[in-house]
Amino acid sequence: MRYKFWVVLMNVYFLRHCEADYKKDNQGHFLNIPLTIRGQEHAKSLAKKLNNKSFNLILCSDALRTQQTIAPYLVKYNTKNISIIYDKRLREVEDILTGYGQEHLIRESVKKQKERLDSFLKDLLKMKINGVLIVTHFNVIDYTSKKIGKHIAKPPYGSLNKISI
Repeated sequence: MRYKFWVVLMNVYFLRHCEADYKKDNQGHFLNIPLTIRGQEHAKSLAKKLNNKSFNLILCSDALRTQQTIAPYLVKYNTKNISIIYDKRLREVEDILTGYGQEHLIRESVKKQKERLDSFLKDLLKMKINGVLIVTHFNVIDYTSKKIGKHIAKPPYGSLNKISI
């Protein structure tokens, strides 16, 4: 008789930000997009769901919509004072503003984006911390979960997905 044993080094939770208001004037910059009213309400109800999970570290994109998604949890339920790190490598896209407005915006290439996310993933796997919550964007979840080998396809706004590595 053969037994298969799976060793879980860490559980990683990916949380896609709640519904964002892409119609707001943000001068073409992706960092400043807020949540919609519906997204804010969803973030409040999501906080209760997150409270039932065991996190030891929160890694969050520095974009406004990701910060607004995790804020209700941090305010109401973070009684264990879990550390939160705002990591710009978790951004949807890296924008470089050379002036004011869309015409002064330079977007990073796909190659640079992959390098940025590979760097994040390498550091994440080195941490070996069980119970990491990553609050980020669709494309980041799509790419990093694929690289880990447990693809999360098309996560909806405010969805929480667990991967055991």
